[in-house]
Amino acid sequence: MKQTQYDVILDRLPEAGSRPGVLFRQAGDGFLQIEYELTPRFNLVDSFRVLTINNVVKNKNIKGLFESVPGIRTNLYHFDPEILPVNKLIYEIKEIEESVADVKDIEFESRLIKLPIAFEDSETKKCVEKYVKEVRPNAPNVINNYNIEYMAMCNGVSVTEIKRMVCGTEWYNSGNGFWPGGGFFWPLDPRCAIVVPKYNPPRT
Repeated sequence: MKQTQYDVILDRLPEAGSRPGVLFRQAGDGFLQIEYELTPRFNLVDSFRVLTINNVVKNKNIKGLFESVPGIRTNLYHFDPEILPVNKLIYEIKEIEESVADVKDIEFESRLIKLPIAFEDSETKKCVEKYVKEVRPNAPNVINNYNIEYMAMCNGVSVTEIKRMVCGTEWYNSGNGFWPGGGFFWPLDPRCAIVVPKYNPPRT
């Protein structure tokens, strides 16, 4: 593969069957980022694939590989370049990627966690009040001093229906974001999918 002096893409795998194209990106002296090329799709299968490949790589106990940080469509591998050359790590991952070509082959362990949930609770309302007071007094996502009506409006349903959708299916957490509790949740029943814009500007 031809590279320019500053090209951070070290290698790639072309799209094949249900597998999207795979980019192998330099992410520092001891880090390699794997990314599935952006396509119109953004779904559970890509997340399943990231975790499946991650588990196989970890089970190989590759000497010089410290840890991995799987995301929704990416994985960051931390390795010792003096023990594990980046090209060898790429070779190992490519071999695994090519062995899992079909979504029917994707299988990994998961667990079901049941958590209590409260709608329109006093603590969350305090946060909304603080946001309106200190960040954006005329925030469009705050209706009647709360945001559940805005959620309903964005999805063309009632507040009662929003609550039913949240509680009406199991949710798959494909990873946690950059703040505590910030999971990326997918409804296993797609009829319960809810899409709501972020606060603008974000909350403090």
